[in-house]
Amino acid sequence: MIKHCRGPLAAGALLLAVAGCTSHPVSGGGQAGPLAVDGGTSGPSATISAAATPTTPAITAPTVTLTAGPTPPAAAASVPTDLPRGFLLHENEATADPLRGQNDRDGWSRGDSRAARWYVQPCQTSADYASDSARTAARTLQHLTHDASSVEQLVVYRDARAAVAAMAEMRQRLRRCAYDTRGPQTPLRYTVQPVAIGGEAFRALGTTVAATTQAEKMIVVRKGAAIVLYGAFGEVGPVTAGGTADLEKDARRMDGQLCRYTVAGC
Repeated sequence: MIKHCRGPLAAGALLLAVAGCTSHPVSGGGQAGPLAVDGGTSGPSATISAAATPTTPAITAPTVTLTAGPTPPAAAASVPTDLPRGFLLHENEATADPLRGQNDRDGWSRGDSRAARWYVQPCQTSADYASDSARTAARTLQHLTHDASSVEQLVVYRDARAAVAAMAEMRQRLRRCAYDTRGPQTPLRYTVQPVAIGGEAFRALGTTVAATTQAEKMIVVRKGAAIVLYGAFGEVGPVTAGGTADLEKDARRMDGQLCRYTVAGC
């Protein structure tokens, strides 16, 4: 319904009053059109406009900056798994003075088989080490004389973890068979002592129970993925920590070369 208000114009202004206005329904239910002024006798025309639609402020989506996550660490550097010729300390001697024939008991033998048994074999067991399957290279030099032998043996593993496992197996066997009564010689009693060389090392001494000079002396050193053994067997003199001085000297010389089998080097 639209209301018309009648009355004179005052000072050109349109006076819209609510009181005294007559209401006229809009037929048809439609919207009312503008009211026209005819010859000045009718009231001023008024245009009724719908209220302005409020403007909804634009919503700007926040800018999202995607950044890459942390760079994953590079894979651990690998170490060599081979064993170069001439790497062992006594290879030149072994080449210069090889054993000549099966009955020769004075000279050097050399072997490059990865399946060569460690000289740490208390109780003369023939069982392989579980860690042997992780070997990648090996070399064994043995010097024979009429009453004794000395050994330089080096084994390379696929990684340091496998070499650590091999050292643990050696210690376990020496503990399990600390008193060796099954060997061909007089029974031996083994003692194991730590030595400060390389990443880890131990001294193993096999002394006879009877008053004989038969004995075993070994220094075993691990550094990175490699293990080296220096040993003396048979008539090898006093079996004391001081009696392994020559073996320890070789082990310390080799310790520097074993840096080749560590990730960081030396």
